[in-house]
Amino acid sequence: MNFFPNSNPTQTQFLTPTEIGQELGKLTGKPMSPNKVNKLLETLNLQRKVGNKWEPSKLGRGLCTMLPYIGKNNHAGYQVKWSTDVIVLLKDQI
Repeated sequence: MNFFPNSNPTQTQFLTPTEIGQELGKLTGKPMSPNKVNKLLETLNLQRKVGNKWEPSKLGRGLCTMLPYIGKNNHAGYQVKWSTDVIVLLKDQI
């Protein structure tokens, strides 16, 4: 299933929870916050909260990538971005 009409079908795209929520909103007509997306990913045992950060579980590692970022005040870390494949999984949970 291709959620981005101009994308290359052989290249996997990775999205933030915010972007996943936007795509789910388009599919279902129900706005989905990033917090709700994260909770659904947790419910499916794809991630867990460690301290104040989300980390992919062993099960979720095959569906995401960890990308480095530099935020405000030069704060650096890694951001979990999820394969578009999780959209179908999450849609079934709504």
